[in-house]
Amino acid sequence: MMQEFSRENEKSELMQEMMGDAMDDAMSEPGSEEAQDAIVNQVLDEIGINFDGDIPDAPSKIQGGQVAEAAPAASAPVAEGAGGDGAGDPAVSELEARLNNLRR
Repeated sequence: MMQEFSRENEKSELMQEMMGDAMDDAMSEPGSEEAQDAIVNQVLDEIGINFDGDIPDAPSKIQGGQVAEAAPAASAPVAEGAGGDGAGDPAVSELEARLNNLRR
């Protein structure tokens, strides 16, 4: 009875190995990844999405409801506080600069 069980167990293991190999062969066709990429690219082209191009830079400031390009920090006038030397909190400096822009 043990010998028969051993034979049946070996047959079962052999069948599992063969089925696993068959499944691996069926799932990993050569060129299937390229075909999938081609289909995805075709769909993206049809709906107008292009991932190859550069993403444009977003504007950094909005003034008066209109988008303005960011000016370099060295050329932008920054107001100083009443008792400060300009090395204070950057948030305060930004608020003072915005206030000066509103006064103009």
